Amino acid sequence: MNRKLNNPERAEFQKLYGQSPMVNWSKCISVEQTPGKVSGAWVFKGTRVPVYALFENLNGGATLEKFIEHFPGVAREQVDDLTEFLLYSLEQKSGPRGLIGSGKGAQRET
Repeated sequence: MNRKLNNPERAEFQKLYGQSPMVNWSKCISVEQTPGKVSGAWVFKGTRVPVYALFENLNGGATLEKFIEHFPGVAREQVDDLTEFLLYSLEQKSGPRGLIGSGKGAQRET
């Protein structure tokens, strides 16, 4: 789906899924949110690169490698942590429990 939702589609999406975030980003070790930094958007830790930039680039056809090439401040490990966190979050019916550590060897919090 290489496009943005139009207003009726966005309204339908919000009706189905609500306004609240589906993911508790504060549990992801590779992102941070600071008021006044990039308008308070969630960014990759230590950068000003918003998390949504990753998804916009992937939606536009970029690979992870191209994203990292275009945003050199973002480490591959951060992207791997983020995708692992999202996969884990989607597996949990009650929401994400979080990750401890980083990279492929990260342990899940219990």
